Amino acid sequence: MSFFYYCDHISGPSAYFDAHETGHLKVMKKKEGEAVNFTDGMGSVFQGTIISLKKNEAIISITKRREDSSVEIKRQIHVTAGLSRWDRLSILIEKAVELGVKSINIVHCEHSNYPKINLEKVEKTARKALKQCGGTVMPQLHAFKTLKETHLDGVVPVLLNPGAKSAINTVEFPLKTNVYIGPEGGFTHRELHEIRSFSDFTIEISLGKRILRLETAAIVAVAYIALS
Repeated sequence: MSFFYYCDHISGPSAYFDAHETGHLKVMKKKEGEAVNFTDGMGSVFQGTIISLKKNEAIISITKRREDSSVEIKRQIHVTAGLSRWDRLSILIEKAVELGVKSINIVHCEHSNYPKINLEKVEKTARKALKQCGGTVMPQLHAFKTLKETHLDGVVPVLLNPGAKSAINTVEFPLKTNVYIGPEGGFTHRELHEIRSFSDFTIEISLGKRILRLETAAIVAVAYIALS
């Protein structure tokens, strides 16, 4: 089932929908007194009744709450992607959320042609994807200036490199991975060396002879690791 609404502002027996979710209620022609289902993005699913529907806020009286992680993947997969064009990144973010990643890191790289990322756009894209796929856990979303900030202790880096000797289907992946995908133009030699230095167990893989765009590479790699 898809959860049509998302709310992370919950206080006691009430949930407070922001302007975005309130607008969604109105698009769906919801009215006061009607029932709605929503998730808080932290593994809980709620049922409630709309008690107030204003221009930019709706208040929901919670009638039922339950924990539900049944649609979440067991593996802990993180994605770190080089800052690139928004039309590319938006697809990556959407599909990574649908596939159940635990965090999405956008990092500025030497080949990045864009100075920064709008985290508000990232959050809205992730929210829409979470509702569409029926997920109950929102991945953490980060924008970093350096690759060093993306390293996670206890998580094995998986470096996507067209020049790698090992194909993705020849590798056994650990339960915790951080998939590194370069921006348009790829990682530089210095950046490749830095990512390799994060762990003695860094996995370097190729996705084939064709050069894939970053969003395609992300979908292929995350889906394969999630299902392996």
